[in-house]
Amino acid sequence: MKTSFLILLAGVFALSACSKDEAKKASSPAFTCSEGSVNDVGIIGGEGLYKDTWLAKGMVAIYQIGEVDGESEVSLCTGSLVDRNIVLTAAHCLDLAKTPKDAFVVFSNQPGCDLENGRVHQVARRIDRIEIHESYVKEAHVPLMKGDIALIRLSEAAPSDYKPLNLPNEFVETHQGARLIAAGYGTESAYESVKKSKHFLNVVSLAEARQEQIDRLAQMMRGWGIYRTSLDLSAGPSKEYMYVDQTQGKGICSGDSGGPLLTKDRDGQYVVTGVASHVYTNPRDRDHVCGFLAAHTSVYFHKDWLESKFQLLRNWNSEKRRLFE
Repeated sequence: MKTSFLILLAGVFALSACSKDEAKKASSPAFTCSEGSVNDVGIIGGEGLYKDTWLAKGMVAIYQIGEVDGESEVSLCTGSLVDRNIVLTAAHCLDLAKTPKDAFVVFSNQPGCDLENGRVHQVARRIDRIEIHESYVKEAHVPLMKGDIALIRLSEAAPSDYKPLNLPNEFVETHQGARLIAAGYGTESAYESVKKSKHFLNVVSLAEARQEQIDRLAQMMRGWGIYRTSLDLSAGPSKEYMYVDQTQGKGICSGDSGGPLLTKDRDGQYVVTGVASHVYTNPRDRDHVCGFLAAHTSVYFHKDWLESKFQLLRNWNSEKRRLFE
């Protein structure tokens, strides 16, 4: 498999394991660490989210500490608050953490600044339990990845001004080219050092992948020798992934893993239909690693699993009786 064509999106601080020439490709945009500031430094082509917006008040940054090749590292991911003390994210966002104590979440639209200024203890929460989908296999070949979804229970409830994001009670039908929203704390480039980024929360409007792009991805996968028969990557309630077009200079990248993909339901309300998982690179444009298609794990596909694990996790800090109400 040619792994240069795809990339998981958890931003590891040693992700600067790229070459010096590659590092030069990453821009170093200006950022401001000040109360109430908003910065367009983050998700590719995105706009900064003010801290008091409904979406910012439903998201968290996830940090985990572990070892990579014998060296201590810290990674960054994104998560969605789905109850007062429960967070939805990607399973691979917890690859580094050997125990829940090796990870924590931060409630802020600029967590990097809170870490830098010593304020993180005011907006951080410890994790006391993690549930990862049983079909997820760490370091599996990405095109064969299954179950890239997880729930996290926090040691205490979120700040009182934070509100859970809504999940879909039914499959949300979309059409190719439909507008979607993605948000995350990641970098603007796979080459940009997550360690140097301030991890500002950004949001971007995207479109569902077109059929010709899906066909191209299927062709690429067969070329890798992974699939030798017909491959159906179309959308639908029985499909594990939703695919999003990132060819217009907008989309998710390193550090945005676990973040929400939001779609309007039949009532016109935004619901979290996907969880950012990984991206595919067009082999004809390798300078833009995150510039082809992004795969988001379908929330509806895993609805039963999520509900069952939620029932295991909910406790006195929880507000909901059921995750899908």
